[in-house]
Amino acid sequence: MKDSVKNLMPIPEGYVVLTKETTSRGVKWGSQEDNGYNFRLAEYADGTTALYHVYPDGSIKLDCESVLVQELYCMHCGEPLNPCLDADAGIPDPHEYFCAACGHDYEIVGEDD
Repeated sequence: MKDSVKNLMPIPEGYVVLTKETTSRGVKWGSQEDNGYNFRLAEYADGTTALYHVYPDGSIKLDCESVLVQELYCMHCGEPLNPCLDADAGIPDPHEYFCAACGHDYEIVGEDD
């Protein structure tokens, strides 16, 4: 049960938060760090985690729309990998990546999977 936030941490090294952007060409997912967006990872008392958006005025609010993904690079060409979009939800899948440069696909399997 998410009784309270036990710990508020910076986004771990090697990870990036992607947010949904609506453009004239449709919807895309991208990192907003260059635009001044800041995020923190909250650990709840029950051990679960969630993303929080830190606003310029110092307020911190739960962000249910952004996604935490790994910053990975293609083992074939060295270019950054892009997370695949989940077909049902339309959000980046943190376990499926592809290389836009050379076309290779990667599945990331964690210890808990």
